[in-house]
Amino acid sequence: MTGLNFITEYLKQKPDYHLMQLSGIPTKNIQRYLNAFKIESKDTVDISNNNTQIEFLYTRYNMANIEIRSFCFLDNLKYSDNFCIFGRFDTERVACNLNTNEIVMLDENSNYIMCGCAPNENLFFDALISCAEYSKKLKENSNNTIEAPNERVDKIVKLVGDKYRDFYCVLLGCYS
Repeated sequence: MTGLNFITEYLKQKPDYHLMQLSGIPTKNIQRYLNAFKIESKDTVDISNNNTQIEFLYTRYNMANIEIRSFCFLDNLKYSDNFCIFGRFDTERVACNLNTNEIVMLDENSNYIMCGCAPNENLFFDALISCAEYSKKLKENSNNTIEAPNERVDKIVKLVGDKYRDFYCVLLGCYS
């Protein structure tokens, strides 16, 4: 999935306010969650540094509101060695390796790779959308008839490969 497709598909995952209320989610939590779907286009577009899909997105959109479970995009891109750092997972940093295009999770204080997230940006976007779909089902579901988190992880692993299982197990709250 390309960066633009990611934005389009992500916006489709916005849960229904009233279904969230029926699920018993407090109003203030609903508002906070729905704010993650406010993605503003930038007025001026700088295409001089558009080497990756992630850089492409950051030149066109304010990505800072996007939050999928414990993953969120940063306000601005940061660069360190061969990494384009664009996200956070709890306290760790999520980055694109500019040499290989692999998406990895880095230690919060160094460029030590904690684990991989996806072989490339496009598959990472696919996996994030799958996580967002799962979150939407959880938020809208008042009768708990939803697949178990490990079932969703299995679907994601079919996309990205077993090497990346641990990241999605933690992101979705299950253990392999």
